[in-house]
Amino acid sequence: MRCPTGLDDYSGYNFTFSELLNITQVTIEEECMAYQVPVTDCSSSTLELPECLSALDKTGYSTLNCTSETVIFDTSQFTETVPSEFNLACGSFGNSIATSMSFVGLFIGSFLAGYCSDKWGRKITVIVAVACSGSFALLQAIVPGYLAFVTIRIFVQSANQAAYITYNVFGT
Repeated sequence: MRCPTGLDDYSGYNFTFSELLNITQVTIEEECMAYQVPVTDCSSSTLELPECLSALDKTGYSTLNCTSETVIFDTSQFTETVPSEFNLACGSFGNSIATSMSFVGLFIGSFLAGYCSDKWGRKITVIVAVACSGSFALLQAIVPGYLAFVTIRIFVQSANQAAYITYNVFGT
């Protein structure tokens, strides 16, 4: 994903998504920021425009912040992904909730692992937890709504945590 820039509307060159990302990306960690790179800085260069813009020292350029509503997703491989479908980008509220619910799932899975492994044994608990984790992960990939996605995410993380904890105890 990347922020929209003035280069999106530049009619002199048809930039690809990855070229624009390489030119305007501040850092990988700051995915919701972009440099404002003027095309005129490459008017006297002998390099092709994408290479020239990528090679510029951008420390003096101003940056712009994008929001979850303005972010542009790469659709070259997939037309729609979970972040693009549910608008989970650039500090959106939905992204925060989905992440928080993942930790709730880890918490639940920790308790389930202890209870189930004491009641039915570690081997059975690992097998069931891995099967549930895979099943829930596949189910999570096909759910149509955000609420269902977050709910299934809790189950995925619970099963992952139960398998992880039980396997570590079982293996030692």
